[in-house]
Amino acid sequence: MSKLFFVLFLLVFASFFAEAQPGRVYLTGSGEITTNKQLATSYAEITQLTGDSAWMVKQFDLKGGPLSVGYYKDAQMSIPHGKFTYYHRVASGPGFTFNGKLVVDSVNCVMSSGYYINGAKTGAWLDYFNNGPKKTLRTFKDNLLDGLYQTYNESGNVVVEGYYVNNKREGDWCMLASDSTAVYTDIYKHDKVLKHIEYMNTVAYEKLNKSATPKFDFEKYISHIAGSYTYQISTGQLTVSFTVTKEGVAINPKVVTSYEPRFDYLISQAILNSPKWTPALVKGQPVDQVQFYTIHIVNSAMRLELDNTYHLHKKYNPALGVYTYQ
Repeated sequence: MSKLFFVLFLLVFASFFAEAQPGRVYLTGSGEITTNKQLATSYAEITQLTGDSAWMVKQFDLKGGPLSVGYYKDAQMSIPHGKFTYYHRVASGPGFTFNGKLVVDSVNCVMSSGYYINGAKTGAWLDYFNNGPKKTLRTFKDNLLDGLYQTYNESGNVVVEGYYVNNKREGDWCMLASDSTAVYTDIYKHDKVLKHIEYMNTVAYEKLNKSATPKFDFEKYISHIAGSYTYQISTGQLTVSFTVTKEGVAINPKVVTSYEPRFDYLISQAILNSPKWTPALVKGQPVDQVQFYTIHIVNSAMRLELDNTYHLHKKYNPALGVYTYQ
């Protein structure tokens, strides 16, 4: 929705202002400027940069949550020029309850970011998962895809990698499994597949390679531990990394994103003292595996996310025709 708002925002400014004025303007759901706050669904703060002809525009929802921020080269705001960041609302999930309380609110998370140069997308643009890690890297030249393209899992490992030339896929496009084992390569010319190369039997692979999983109801366990906690901050996020050993024991919890020190400690200790897990398998053998666990707190209620993708990374080397560990 924030992208739609921002596109409309560009058009609105171009049509309603001969030259922009610093200050706040209110926008309706269709993106039109309104002086009636009752009709507004968002607002924008407009600032001219000191000693520069450039303008900065920040758009917010009516609760003050960010929707977008970017820069324009001209007072008419017709030429985006500089870094742009877009946000989106992440709901805690329809029908989600915690301690009998229905949670329907949301938090605003970064959705994508990148640069415009003289009105055209240029260079690397990144899309993000809701809990922060990058999801997709796209490279642009004059608004067209041109250069490296990658998608990632939430552990930060590349799962798809290839190149665009003038908005068309060219050369080797490589698919990797969640543990970054090579799955297949498609060879493209002018966006058409010339050759498909398989590297693995997917069914056999999945039997021998598995992520660690709890032998218990992990969400229920954490919810029980945190059930009596009094939240000092109504909205926030805690992300903890930890290792599940090949013996199935959770060890070494580390706070990646802090919510509150007392809550951070409570959850870290809960993970450390949790019942045994089923360990991860690589080629049929138990191995240590890093996990990431995120708790979103919205209106003093929790939404839980467990990322159990394995932390290995292989990169395809077109010159050698092989995948190598990094």
